[in-house]
Amino acid sequence: VMDPSWISASKSSGGFLNEQDYGRRITKKPFDGMNFSVTRGFNQEAEKRNAQLLKICRSFVKMGGGRFAELGNSSDYIFIAKKENSNQLARVQSLTWEGFLEKIESLGRK
Repeated sequence: VMDPSWISASKSSGGFLNEQDYGRRITKKPFDGMNFSVTRGFNQEAEKRNAQLLKICRSFVKMGGGRFAELGNSSDYIFIAKKENSNQLARVQSLTWEGFLEKIESLGRK
């Protein structure tokens, strides 16, 4: 997980700079063995915001060792739209897109 300034600083220097000054390299997959699902509301919200948003979300989860399951199956996390009520999902942790990004960003904090 890198601070975006790593890219511009590396480009300016003509080569890749040491990552330790700009973030953290994570060797363990943070979502290893976790199941994720999405609600219909999240799908609709993603389509309105950016047609690639759901694909990006799925890629992040897959790269982190997680997998997607159908809604209703045993999921550890369910992606919900901002306006959806997470109280109905008492047994499962819910995430909005922003919440997911915060989770990823927290992995890189020193």
